[in-house]
Amino acid sequence: MFYANNDVINSLTENLQGQYFCEDPEMGFTEDQVKECAENMSVFMPPALKLIGGAVVMYNNDICNAWYEGICPAKLKFY
Repeated sequence: MFYANNDVINSLTENLQGQYFCEDPEMGFTEDQVKECAENMSVFMPPALKLIGGAVVMYNNDICNAWYEGICPAKLKFY
């Protein structure tokens, strides 16, 4: 439920709007591009993070089995 938490969503979005993406000098964005990037992040990231969070919840067993061997619930086999 990490990505469904509004505080987490807001924090991640704000960080991407700032120094961790849009304002990162290595991105080479102009001042206008930084502003556009920040605006785009405010529109794109909240629903994207909620979608990712929903997928993680829905496929948690599959994700666990793909990353870890022997500690997750058994893989289901379909015949």
